[in-house]
Amino acid sequence: EQLFSPGTKFQETMLNMAGVMFLMFAVIVLYLVGNDNFQRPKETDDDEHLPLTE
Repeated sequence: EQLFSPGTKFQETMLNMAGVMFLMFAVIVLYLVGNDNFQRPKETDDDEHLPLTE
């Protein structure tokens, strides 16, 4: 009994495409996390951060 039985060509292609898309997503996320230009700008307006009750 084989652990991985060979699938159809369509299944193999779809699995390969899903793997490539996952790798591309991971590379983009790691690039954006490591790049300082993509950080949220510091907000100087403190009115938005006031508590609702005083």
